[in-house]
Amino acid sequence: MKLLKESKTLPVDFVDNRIIVQPVTKNGETLNILTDTGGGLILSLDATQRANLPISIEIIDSKEIQAVDLPEFIESRWIPPLSGQYKKMRVFSGDFVGEAGFLQEVDGLLGQAWFGNRIWTFDYLKKEMLYHELLDYTHMDQTHSVKLWFQKDDKGNQTNHFPRIQASVDGEILDFLFDTGATIRLSENGFIHLNENGGRHIGTCFITENKFNQWKEHHPDWRIIENAEEDTDFPIIEVPEVTIAGYAVGPVWFTYRNNSSFHWYMAQMMDKEVEGALGGSLFQYFKITVDYPNGTAYFER
Repeated sequence: MKLLKESKTLPVDFVDNRIIVQPVTKNGETLNILTDTGGGLILSLDATQRANLPISIEIIDSKEIQAVDLPEFIESRWIPPLSGQYKKMRVFSGDFVGEAGFLQEVDGLLGQAWFGNRIWTFDYLKKEMLYHELLDYTHMDQTHSVKLWFQKDDKGNQTNHFPRIQASVDGEILDFLFDTGATIRLSENGFIHLNENGGRHIGTCFITENKFNQWKEHHPDWRIIENAEEDTDFPIIEVPEVTIAGYAVGPVWFTYRNNSSFHWYMAQMMDKEVEGALGGSLFQYFKITVDYPNGTAYFER
């Protein structure tokens, strides 16, 4: 299917349903950065030093933070620069193993501000990621598209770019964050049951405590792995089927999250409250083209 004009295939590695871009700087350094449509902009101090990036002090929410520009990249291993109101990456000098454990094996995070106002394809089937200047709508399959919603101001402008998307589980339509970076860091028990031939970090979906307990009560046959996540000891539940964009796929793993993670924390940055996040454990079944300017995602099997 002819989709787009002016497309660029990006240097990426798909690792356990997580998408890691691997651009190369002009000074020859390869950066490994997790793409996270539901996250922020972070670069480790180590990567900052390897790429010889000058650090500046920025004031965000009345706090001083260390920040850097994305470096220039060689043409053959290029990724788009930052755009819009967010032009800097926060320098993270803490412990990626502890404070930000899901970033343990990468150099940082490219989040919602990098994706916003642009068009992307996440092809989990071919393990490719594309950036597009234009979208040829005449060749898009509208029957397998879904709407995306964003938080907006009084003038209708997006205040940020955290996409809300809907999917159906157990006959109920639920609101989720579209979250390519959703990650579980597996405990020993989770590793044995879920990814013994892979790594400790895998793409997942998240679900609130309320819905997790509802599914557990209504479907005692649905598989649950207790203490699956390192640090939190949270469980993970296997949902046999999720319906999205006219497709029913499964099984899909959802990791338990406290209600406040989405009913309060993420709700502040989205247009309404959501019940969790959809990530790699669902997206693995699809090629997804996400049109941020027009608020639409196109799914292909």
